[in-house]
Amino acid sequence: MSVPWSCSLTGGSWEHAIIVNVNDCPPLLRWPPGFIKEDTISQEHTTKSDLPSPSLAEDAGYLLARAGGRAISEFNRALQSYGMRRWQYTVLVVAADNGTRSQREIGLLLGIDPSAIVTIVDDLEREGLVRREPHPKDRRTRQIVATSAGRERLAKLRPVATTISEGLLHNLDEAERRTLLDLLLRIAHE
Repeated sequence: MSVPWSCSLTGGSWEHAIIVNVNDCPPLLRWPPGFIKEDTISQEHTTKSDLPSPSLAEDAGYLLARAGGRAISEFNRALQSYGMRRWQYTVLVVAADNGTRSQREIGLLLGIDPSAIVTIVDDLEREGLVRREPHPKDRRTRQIVATSAGRERLAKLRPVATTISEGLLHNLDEAERRTLLDLLLRIAHE
């Protein structure tokens, strides 16, 4: 399955970046003219020799950050036509799947700064995708609940998320995918 790449850097240097149309990138992610050599752009598999330094092939933090950055860029680009970004989607998923969590709990679960979670929930509420409801046991706390419009939007977005995930994992067979996801789950939730 082929996913259209636009703002991904998957090679070991900018000369080996996988980019089809730089103009599709948000302005802050665009590179100056001539920064990327158009004739070297390809979608070839990255090898250890493509990395800025061979020792980075053994650096889990670097590799996780690179993979995560690529996933975030692809996902944000795909969500852009729906007027959303990855954190908004993620908060909406949590609100739809478990409408009994407070704003604070969602922020802690997802590793989102308290000031940022307020803005994210405000944006989702303004769009009519979530609402704040009183907590049944604590009047000071509000639960974040997905609205019917939020659930409808999420129904459209889940296939987009699946497509992005499949594109990111397209070089892995089913057993490798399962192993990778299991390992990432262990790392992410230690």
